[in-house]
This record gives sequence, structure tokens and C-alpha cells, in this order.
Amino acid sequence: MSNVQIILNFIDERLKKQHKPDPELLKKHNADPLNKDWQIPEGALWEQSDVVHDILAFLAEQMIELNKEKQKEIKGFLGWLEAQLKIKPDKKGNTGIEALTGKIKLKNYLGDYQKDEGHLIFDELWQILEKNKNKIGANLKSRELFETIKTEYEKSLSKLLPLKEKLRKTDWLIDQIVYKLYGLTEEEIKIVEESKK
Repeated sequence: MSNVQIILNFIDERLKKQHKPDPELLKKHNADPLNKDWQIPEGALWEQSDVVHDILAFLAEQMIELNKEKQKEIKGFLGWLEAQLKIKPDKKGNTGIEALTGKIKLKNYLGDYQKDEGHLIFDELWQILEKNKNKIGANLKSRELFETIKTEYEKSLSKLLPLKEKLRKTDWLIDQIVYKLYGLTEEEIKIVEESKK
């Protein structure tokens, strides 16, 4: 059984589990003046879904941290690339990557895992740069520049691709937990998954 399946089984158990507090302890608790703002109704069943909430909160925090790390690397690489290319401002006054044709592909070179997009291969990146040769002050025919950019691009991807995979897996796990939480059937899950595409 995979770790993911173990987690999902644990969550499923927690969602089904209820606790009936001892009636004597309940009366004692409710009678204590310190607990006047936190009374427990008699005969109440306590849901143990707080564990599920904590897991979802933890996973959401992980997604935030992974996205911050991803954005930092992308911003760092694109800033470095701009400096190497010595990009001239366009007629509208845009500078850096913003002045280039194909800027959307360059800025999204990692690809979006939610859309099943792959990353931009280096040859595609280089073709975009060559199409913008009139806007670039650096010599694109320089073998040294080509090799330097290729090396840095590969370094950036070596950091980003594992992050992208962690984001994809964490997002998938959150979805699975939510499906369990709402008690969705396999058929309902398929409908939800199809609507996301």
C-alpha cells in the first residue's frame, strides 16, 4: 500500500470516527464557571475531522512555500537572462523580457502542472531569443553566450522540475482529501476532474 493510500485511509477513518464524551465529565465541564463560554451540549458527538483540517492546512502551507521557492527561482533566472542579453526597450517603453516577442513563453518556461504543460526545451527558448535578435544587445552568435545561457537554464530547470512535481503531487493529494471529505463517488470524481481540464 502506498503512502498516499495510507494517508487517505487514515483520513477516511477520521471522518467516520466520533467520540461520545463521558456524561459525568460533561456535566462537570459545563458546571465549571471557567467554561461558561465553551459549553458542550449534552449527548453531543465530537467529530474527529479536526485532524483532516490540520492535514489540509499543512498541505496548503506546503503549496505556498513550494510556490514561493518556484517564483524565486524563476525570477532569479529571468533577471539573470535579462542582464546577459542586454535587452533594448521596445517602442512602448517595455524593458527586459517584457520587451520581447514570446515573453509569455519565456516567463512560463517551467510550464503549468495544472494544465499538464511541459517545460520549454532549450532549443525553443533559443529560437525565441533569435526571433528577437534586433532587440538584444548581446551577440547571439557567440558560442560562449549560447553555452552560458544553456548551462544556467539547465541549472534552473534542475531546481524547478522537482518543485513542479511536488506541487502537482501535493495538489493531487489535497483533491483526494477533499473528495473523501465530501464523500464523492468515483463517478462524481471523474466529473470534477474533467471539469478542471
